[in-house]
Amino acid sequence: MKSNQINLSRRKSSAHSPVAFVGLALAFVAITGCGLVGTIGNIIGSNEVTVRLINTSDDFDVDVQVRYGDENLETKDLIKTLGEEVNRTLSPGEVSEFTRDCDELESIFIDEAELQSPLVSPKDDTDVIVDGDNFGCGDTITYTFTHSDIIVDFDISTSIQ
Repeated sequence: MKSNQINLSRRKSSAHSPVAFVGLALAFVAITGCGLVGTIGNIIGSNEVTVRLINTSDDFDVDVQVRYGDENLETKDLIKTLGEEVNRTLSPGEVSEFTRDCDELESIFIDEAELQSPLVSPKDDTDVIVDGDNFGCGDTITYTFTHSDIIVDFDISTSIQ
């Protein structure tokens, strides 16, 4: 009889272990704060910002220089000095993407985009956008490059989803 009681008590303790585990996990998160949630997000890949570059031209490449920083820097000069740079040449109709950890990309702008047409090569840039004000972790920032038939009207539109 005693062996049956021991087996029964083992079953009870193993039945409570998932509940105990969840309780301990919640207590650990409460003690360590939100930083743990961000770390878990990094591990499972949900703590990223995606940057999408779209060349809508049917005929011309676009050379793009993206600058970003790991601080909420609002001036282009600070981002240029302290931040990172991504350069891409987009073929006509091409879409290109890159992702960064939310802690790595907290401010971003297009430093220069140039339409590579044979007669004139118009350039454009964008304002700085900042995490928390303009976009957030998990968002996709899309820069779309367009031009008119007369080519000199080269524009960059920014959207955030």
